[in-house]
Amino acid sequence: MAASTGPELSPRALGGYVVFLFLGLGLQAVFAGRITLLGGQPDFLLALALCVALFTDAPTGAAAGFVSGLMTAAVTGQTMGTYLVTRTIAAALVGWLRKRFVRAGVLITLLGVGAGSIVAGTLYGLSNPRIGLAHWASLTFVGALFNMLVAVPVAVVLRLQTRS
Repeated sequence: MAASTGPELSPRALGGYVVFLFLGLGLQAVFAGRITLLGGQPDFLLALALCVALFTDAPTGAAAGFVSGLMTAAVTGQTMGTYLVTRTIAAALVGWLRKRFVRAGVLITLLGVGAGSIVAGTLYGLSNPRIGLAHWASLTFVGALFNMLVAVPVAVVLRLQTRS
């Protein structure tokens, strides 16, 4: 097995990730349903998983996506498999794309989280055809914009933790 090409999470960064994970879980459970614009809402756990993927690599991103999907399914009470698979694939893809960029600046973070959110939303829409096209579009695209806003402070803290 080849060595990881991305920076590994230090114990301090991993601790920060766990703190963010539980903070994201709380925010997702309490506030996500109340913050709605045009039918879309933020997905704090997905944004966190995608930020971790941007700062590490595909396998670590896939693990973060898996944990994100597991926690989201637990909070929402919906189909676990759909969330696990869509978030694992989206975060692994973002982690894989991270190798293609030399530096993960603000623009790359925003684009990575936005694209990863759209991938996760598209895969979710394909696996759950009962939602209508307009509802899917608002969930996916407005949700991606929310996730991009959430990603900024998360990325700043993760960047500080990976540098130290």
